[in-house]
Amino acid sequence: MNRVTLLGNVGRDPDIRSTKSGAKVATFSFATSEKWRDRTTGETREKTEWHQVVIFGDGLITSIVEPYVKKGSRLFLEGQLRPAMHVRD
Repeated sequence: MNRVTLLGNVGRDPDIRSTKSGAKVATFSFATSEKWRDRTTGETREKTEWHQVVIFGDGLITSIVEPYVKKGSRLFLEGQLRPAMHVRD
């Protein structure tokens, strides 16, 4: 089973495009962070990972992404993890 759950913040406003067939696709960067206390120094440490999110589905994009998702939005995402693919415009 390929399932991932992420809680984090949107790094930039979604880029919404249409495929040749007219289907909408939304992409945006997404940051997840992990915090812990360093055992030797007692200092709080933080590590941020950046993810590239791609959303397919006209209904989801029209009803959720376009009106509500903006840079800085805190989101709970669930979906499939896919290897990065580099697409040329």
